[in-house]
Amino acid sequence: MVAILPVGHPLANNDAVSLKELCEYPFNLTQAGSGKTVMDLFHAQKLTPKIQFKTRQLLSTFALVSRGEAVSIVAQLAIPDNSDNIVAKPLKPAIKRTIAFAVNNERDASPATKAFIKIAKTIYKTC
Repeated sequence: MVAILPVGHPLANNDAVSLKELCEYPFNLTQAGSGKTVMDLFHAQKLTPKIQFKTRQLLSTFALVSRGEAVSIVAQLAIPDNSDNIVAKPLKPAIKRTIAFAVNNERDASPATKAFIKIAKTIYKTC
């Protein structure tokens, strides 16, 4: 999980951004799957972000942030490569998620699924 900020934002030069610092700015709460997780992070530190927007699409979140209307928190893997007007910063303390996938029986999986598993194992740490 990372903070996303517009280019030129006062926090954009920081090495990392705290949840408390994000509470000083208008916040977009994405509801594209991680909204509850993000709010749980704030509540665990007894913080309340200044939620100005709630979006269901990550593209809307990125548009709001790139226009300088809000800051947000998203999964780092969700950030598109062509996000020229967005700066992603690690959170402090760092917040990490575990991502997993499962198949009923790898032996019986389709060739495409087997190829995906092979690629994923070479790119990402596996248990």
